[in-house]
Amino acid sequence: MTSFPERKIWSLQPTAAMPRFKPQRSRPMWSSATLIHWALRQRRSRSSPYAAINYALKQGYETFYLYGCTGGRVDHTIANIQTAADLAAQGKHCLIFSKAQIITAIASETVTFSEQSEGFLSVFAHCDTCKGVCLKGLKYELDDAELTNRFPLGVSNEFIGQKATVTIRSGVAILIYDRKNLMAH
Repeated sequence: MTSFPERKIWSLQPTAAMPRFKPQRSRPMWSSATLIHWALRQRRSRSSPYAAINYALKQGYETFYLYGCTGGRVDHTIANIQTAADLAAQGKHCLIFSKAQIITAIASETVTFSEQSEGFLSVFAHCDTCKGVCLKGLKYELDDAELTNRFPLGVSNEFIGQKATVTIRSGVAILIYDRKNLMAH
């Protein structure tokens, strides 16, 4: 069972920052962060966040928070969602913060949200089929169901003031929920 951080995310300090802008213009946003200037080779097969995550994986990190990675080009947002799915398949965690929502991926695991959670939760199959899908404590429950990446059965579910769980027995699923629920699970 996975439980994401219970402390305020805003109090976290990064250990490294990898800006995409030119070094002479860079200024650390966090005084305690090591500012790493790196040149991303112009490889169209890899996004900048993916390259930064690859660097962090080699340093031993397992949880990633991506900011400023949505709201621009849709193709880059999809690439970041695919990166989150790849990390989930490796047993790692990635939360992508948009202005109002969090996007994450889970693989063969259970995520629990507290009774304080409110608003919407969508669950989508990222692989062909997610099996053993159980949604409990939500307005629309599922028990040992299958979700496919060709039909949006899990869109716009709702929290109802109860502890809620999302279980994926096999496969990789994308979860999208209101940002205010970060500390509720």
